[in-house]
Amino acid sequence: RTEWLEFLVPECDWGLGGSTYAQEGDGDGRFTRLNFSFNDLLDGSIPPEISLLSNLRSLKLQDCESLEQDLSDLIPTEIETIPGLNQLLFANNAIFGTNPSRIANLNLTSLNLDGNDLTGTLPTELGNMKSLRNLILDLNHYLTGSVPSELGLATSLEFLYLHSTGIMG
Repeated sequence: RTEWLEFLVPECDWGLGGSTYAQEGDGDGRFTRLNFSFNDLLDGSIPPEISLLSNLRSLKLQDCESLEQDLSDLIPTEIETIPGLNQLLFANNAIFGTNPSRIANLNLTSLNLDGNDLTGTLPTELGNMKSLRNLILDLNHYLTGSVPSELGLATSLEFLYLHSTGIMG
């Protein structure tokens, strides 16, 4: 399986008939939360069509063992056009690569990438995330460097989890 839109359950039926793909809608049949956690059928990148889910608030991809992907390739640039997207939970996968600076273009309140194989340093652009309250990057043993001073500009930041990383400061 290389394409997300090739699910056994058509995307129009996500969340119906006991499917665990969709958690919540907005009452008008539009998805606000998608949860693909514990799904070993996922492979490849999030399709650009995700931007068509204009009411999406939360996207969860947790404990998807088959999701071995470079983070920069996993998240399409089109995701930046979803105005209300405020939570990304991509924990405990096999996601690797550097933390892309373009993730700071999202208006997130919570970003959870813990338990992956991310490398490099924290991008200074994370300081531009004025709504960010939770930044969870622990258990990424290959992250290095120090906490950038620009992160202090993220004035809503309440929780910063960096344990079991190589980040200092």
